[in-house]
Amino acid sequence: MINFKRTNTLIAWVVFFLSLLVYALTAETTVSFWDCGEFISAAYKLQITHAPGAPLYQLLGRVFSLFSFGNESAVAICVNMLSVVSSSFCVLLTYIITTNIAERIINPLKVNLPIQHNISIWGAGVIAAFTLAFSDTFWFSAVEAEVYSLSSLFTLLTVWAALKYDAHKTSMHRIRWLLFIAFLLGLSIGVHLLNLLVIPAVACFLFLSEKGYSFINLIKGGAIGIIILLALQYSVIPGIPLFAFVVDKWGANVLGFGIGTGAILSLATIVIALVISLILSQRFGFKKLHIGFLCLAFIIMGYSTYMLVPIRSVAVPPININAPSNAASFLSYINRDQYGKRALVYGPAFNAQITAFKKGKEVWRPNEEGKYGLVNHTAEYAFDSEYKMWFPRMGDVFSDNSVDGYIGWTGIDKNSPPSQLKNWEFFFKYQFLHMYVRYHLWNFAGKQNDHQGH
Repeated sequence: MINFKRTNTLIAWVVFFLSLLVYALTAETTVSFWDCGEFISAAYKLQITHAPGAPLYQLLGRVFSLFSFGNESAVAICVNMLSVVSSSFCVLLTYIITTNIAERIINPLKVNLPIQHNISIWGAGVIAAFTLAFSDTFWFSAVEAEVYSLSSLFTLLTVWAALKYDAHKTSMHRIRWLLFIAFLLGLSIGVHLLNLLVIPAVACFLFLSEKGYSFINLIKGGAIGIIILLALQYSVIPGIPLFAFVVDKWGANVLGFGIGTGAILSLATIVIALVISLILSQRFGFKKLHIGFLCLAFIIMGYSTYMLVPIRSVAVPPININAPSNAASFLSYINRDQYGKRALVYGPAFNAQITAFKKGKEVWRPNEEGKYGLVNHTAEYAFDSEYKMWFPRMGDVFSDNSVDGYIGWTGIDKNSPPSQLKNWEFFFKYQFLHMYVRYHLWNFAGKQNDHQGH
């Protein structure tokens, strides 16, 4: 009789090595367009990329670059191989996750089934894995030095760990899988923030695993996931650098400490506060609160890869974008201040007239006296209300590059305020059909050609 588990494991590794072979044979041997050259150079010498950075990707890229053995002409292909290996593991995990779910459906009691049922499970896994492996979007990112392959790997690892958590309902060590998920989320911040979008789905699944399925539990689980996502995105990730800057500025400007001393003290304060919270929550029997603090601790441990950024920026490498070597510039780097802000819910159209200026948030930087000085304010603008609308899709106010596109897709008059209807027309025709549906169908219907814009 065929052993299901052993055969399943064998097929998973066959899928992995086939994907690895194809990606390795089709990998870019030098530098691709866009950010790839920057990531290769930054990984090789541990330099500072564009905000908000990808420190964990750079650290792993540095490890892969060592396989060039001093041959600088081979550095690019070695860093590209990080995407090759990451993508191959993505294909492996897709197979494992698919067969796990298929087995839950077909064989929930885990009894011996006829061979045709096992073949259907393995077949589902192979189809899912190779559909991902050879889809246009995934294959494209699997063969060049970009963060998306490694980002996808963390997403799939999180889903796999959630399934393992659910499978260990009776185990006293089940909590370890939850902490592993928290650590993965923290690490993934150092690759790409796209990973955080997996939180609502995983949180909902874990909640249903605990409480059982019902429509109300589905809503509760989803709501919890969204709250966790928002807390990480808008509290933990920017909050720790903000706290470090506030303490560092106070230490330098009030107490006379050197620049950076307060930042170190702030991190020590966070560690001490977490340790005290863990001790007290355990001592007083607040089990769920204790688990919550443990998860937060593991997220922060993963997030700590960002220490690479100020540490390497202090060394002033050739690529040192934004020079985030102190708490103030590091906070700006994490918040992506260099890109400015653009209204997503309610704001101006592209041709809106500026009616007023005002000072925005303060910009602090170290001065020659070893203190933080106020060097500037960000600019904030008020616009003619006639040109403001909800969900402004044609809202590129400060660039003329998009105007022809807005006119071409909607036929609007650039000298008049666009209507809400024209705004939705641009969203549907360009952003949804041309940019989303077209990209999506590349993976399943093929491309017209490889020309830009088609």
